[in-house]
Amino acid sequence: MEKKFSEMKKKYLECRDTGSPFKDLEAEISSYCRQVIPEMNQEKKKIVALLEEYRTLCERMADVENLFLSHVVVSGNLLKMTIEKREFLEKEYERILENYKWGVYSSLEKIEKDVQQILHRAETLFVTEEREKIEAGPGLPFVTPVEYEKESGDLFDETRKKEILNEFKKTVIPSVHADTSDTPFDVFSFVLEVYKKRNHLLMLALVIRYRDELSWPSESRAIPEFLEVIERNSSEYPLVSMALTDKIDRMRQKMSTKEVESSEVVKDQLKQQNKEISKAINEEAERILVLMKKLDDLCEGNLPEDEDKKS
Repeated sequence: MEKKFSEMKKKYLECRDTGSPFKDLEAEISSYCRQVIPEMNQEKKKIVALLEEYRTLCERMADVENLFLSHVVVSGNLLKMTIEKREFLEKEYERILENYKWGVYSSLEKIEKDVQQILHRAETLFVTEEREKIEAGPGLPFVTPVEYEKESGDLFDETRKKEILNEFKKTVIPSVHADTSDTPFDVFSFVLEVYKKRNHLLMLALVIRYRDELSWPSESRAIPEFLEVIERNSSEYPLVSMALTDKIDRMRQKMSTKEVESSEVVKDQLKQQNKEISKAINEEAERILVLMKKLDDLCEGNLPEDEDKKS
């Protein structure tokens, strides 16, 4: 089909440039194109549907993975550090008791000084940059499944990539920007991510999504340009359609069945895990408070008596 459009354009330009009659040729081209135009517009609709499916899967995957990071990974790290703090205090408390048993401390002031050093270390040893990030909360979104160009393969040469970028800026950005459209924020975010990642396949798919449908030109002088457009579309539309289908298949392979079919079920499971982790963190925090109270008691001279001294 692509070759046929190229031949039509060549014949049309030859006739026009030589002054040969080309009304019959124009009628032939018009008749053929008017049959092909609905097919291409239908192919465009297919690409739009595939693009929306891909965007929805990206959004679903991002939601689940971001929730996993914030509710399980981050909370799990905080639990780990809370356990480490509790174990540190337990070890130090036992060390002070052992030192007291063997007469290491010559006065209550020395015990108090040791306890203060332990409490200070407990607050500084575990307040790392990582913990500060955890307590501050995650900066969402963590996950943006749109791949960089290198993961999209070499579908286009450098010249075509520049053309796609220019078409994207001209056609897509004004169609989704808040100042010039009422596009939902999630769609705008997806478009912005595609632009940042310079994923030319998705950029072209978005160009196709927001460009006007094909229609036969009203003026004869526009026919050569129209034939160039339809020639390129006849080549790129099937390419984009196949590549998007492949992307969707690969993404579905990465996702679990529950993520694909019902992300809400997965989200509920992650929230339940978060509740369990939070409960464990609270339990560890209570144990830490008990240990700190015991250490404070040591400073007040409330020391457990040595069994040997009792006897």
